[in-house]
Amino acid sequence: MDGFKKWNYLPHVKPHWFWGNRPIFSKCLKDIILDHYNALGENKFGLYWYLNEATIFIKDKDLIKRVQVVDFDYFTDLGFTPEGQNQFGLADVKGEPWRKMKRQLTPSFSVPRLKKNVETMNEVANQLTGYLHSIENREYVEVLDFTKKYFLNCIASVGFGLRIDCFGEQKSGFEKAAETVFDDMGFLIMELFPRVAKLFGISLVSKKFNKYLQKLCRELVSQRENQQNNHKDVLNNLIDVSKINPDMTEEILYKTFVQFFGDGYESASQVFGFLIYQIVVNPDVQAQLHEEIDDIFNNKVDGEDLFADDLTNMPYLDQVLNEAQRLGCFAYTVRRCSKDYKVPGSDFVIPKDTKVFIPILGLHYDPKYWTNPTIFDPQRFSSENKSSIDSITFQSFGSGPRQCLGMNLYLIEAKVQLVHLLRKFRLKPYGNMPKQMVWDQGAFIGKAEYKIRLERREK
Repeated sequence: MDGFKKWNYLPHVKPHWFWGNRPIFSKCLKDIILDHYNALGENKFGLYWYLNEATIFIKDKDLIKRVQVVDFDYFTDLGFTPEGQNQFGLADVKGEPWRKMKRQLTPSFSVPRLKKNVETMNEVANQLTGYLHSIENREYVEVLDFTKKYFLNCIASVGFGLRIDCFGEQKSGFEKAAETVFDDMGFLIMELFPRVAKLFGISLVSKKFNKYLQKLCRELVSQRENQQNNHKDVLNNLIDVSKINPDMTEEILYKTFVQFFGDGYESASQVFGFLIYQIVVNPDVQAQLHEEIDDIFNNKVDGEDLFADDLTNMPYLDQVLNEAQRLGCFAYTVRRCSKDYKVPGSDFVIPKDTKVFIPILGLHYDPKYWTNPTIFDPQRFSSENKSSIDSITFQSFGSGPRQCLGMNLYLIEAKVQLVHLLRKFRLKPYGNMPKQMVWDQGAFIGKAEYKIRLERREK
């Protein structure tokens, strides 16, 4: 233990005797990060006690840019999982093996390639709106419930090349398995007792889900070995990389899919839920979206669906998604220092293996970078304004070489889902929904549920 004395000459907030600066049960993640960010004042960086581990918390945007981009060679590795463990495949791979695998996989997540899946996403979105029509007269619908079904169907098709139906009365094995992706108890032990978690190999991913996904991947890989079909899904791209790169072992391949599943299902649903909340409590925004969507479909013949190129002709849709991601994203990201790093303009040297916290929400809510930062205002990202935004101050998917690989996939999936949803419905508030959302303590992003009412549009 560091005994809360290490580097106590650095700017810091007095730590709790057990929690350090990370109170798990008394604050939501957003407030933990924002409170620490604000408490450090004008200091460029300071000390952050992650329980009893001394880490460096960076505020200065130029220093953050150095860590994530300019001096990336010192901070190539993520720092979410315990040192020496790999729980999320590619995301937890370090150094040169990571660089090579990332370079080989990146083309698979390019916008032109992903747009080829819009037709499939349309099919899923039409299933979604059909499902919502069947329950539209209920007192309310829960957003995370139906949006998880959408993202799960997309994962099945885009990820595995499988056609499943998550909107039927009976849950498929795929849907049942997705309910247990993460192990809440495992997460708690990793948070409170990271050394114990490492010693006993405790994982954030539930053993039940891990077993299911490995079995599914093995079966699909085995089937494809005996087929000549050229599958275009993510699994096939991983298989192709494994054939030319021995670092992409069977274990790394499966664990990469665990991470893909977690981000593409759990995280995507939480971000989209936050987006829907903002659209509901800002009816002027919803009206403008309806107008833009109607303009697209007024130029189509009856029965014609959304095209990939339509997505590039909806600038206001982009603005709304960006603003929702500014206010509602994961609170921070973590890098692990891979070699001693002298902080520019300071005598302090960040030692090798030290974790460095980058407070994403701190940047997103800082009035130095955003006027009235807590207000939902899509005009910030208009063509006239977005050129003045420093990319480091808006990084809902991270920044630099470690930026989230699935960013483009989420954006396309979210746009398709939202267009279909708003084409068919007006989204109305249910219960108490203040314009400035109060985050739930147990939620990583926003709230644990979003109850809204649906009103069918005549158009």
